[in-house]
Amino acid sequence: MGFYIDSAPPIVTNLFAVPSSIDQTMYTSLQAMITDATGISSVIAMISLPNGSSVNQTMSLVSGDQYSTIYNTQTNSPPGVYNVTIFANDTYGQINNYVETLKNPLYNKSYFE
Repeated sequence: MGFYIDSAPPIVTNLFAVPSSIDQTMYTSLQAMITDATGISSVIAMISLPNGSSVNQTMSLVSGDQYSTIYNTQTNSPPGVYNVTIFANDTYGQINNYVETLKNPLYNKSYFE
């Protein structure tokens, strides 16, 4: 009989948004590659808004190691840079101990700019 000790958290790479520049009536697809030897149990995208607030969204497995979620803006969404941080949890409860932030953050344009 044997057992497995998982000490490695999931690895998050290739985080991107399509499109990366949106206005207050649009949405963007947030995508990332997430791998782990024991499997992924949950992935959360934390979207940090320019006003200091944040929104958490569950990311779903698309195929292979690719996860995705859709972020919809609202007419009252503040314009500015939106940063995205990914938190991944594996099936043994290891949470990634680092964050992956978009290299080119989302930019929400105001109608009044």
